[in-house]
Amino acid sequence: LFDVALQSGAEVRGGNIDRDQVRKIVREGDAAWPADLIALRDRTVWNGTQQDALRKDIQDGHCGAMPEAMLPGMVQAQRARDAAMAQAMLDARKSGAKRVVLIAGNGHVRRDVAVPVYLQAAGVPASDIDAIAYLEPGSPAPVDGYDRVERAPAPSRDLPRDQVCSP
Repeated sequence: LFDVALQSGAEVRGGNIDRDQVRKIVREGDAAWPADLIALRDRTVWNGTQQDALRKDIQDGHCGAMPEAMLPGMVQAQRARDAAMAQAMLDARKSGAKRVVLIAGNGHVRRDVAVPVYLQAAGVPASDIDAIAYLEPGSPAPVDGYDRVERAPAPSRDLPRDQVCSP
């Protein structure tokens, strides 16, 4: 994917925040957010339904084994990553990019709780955002989470999918 992008002359940039910063956000919350990202977050509409959905996604992604005390920090970290990716896209646009594409995991492209929320808070019209998820056959997609869902074969795993979260 990246080879094709580079061969076409597209600019490829990173957009995530580094692990040390993420760990700090998990531990310290708002005090650890970079100023530009907290400004973007504070302009973003965020409600209890979104908070609960993100919390559930994180818990489910950890097979229900995430200690309850860690969830608030993990939600903060996910939101910070999403805000950072949105800010990188906004910066690319300000630098003259005609089209900006985010290649990220499905949790980061959800229209209702992820990068698109921050893009809209920064003034990007919803109609300019196309959130596409690539999911395995049979895996659920949240209602209104994506504009389009493409089904792709499951990657090879050491364990069958139904045993990934088994004890």
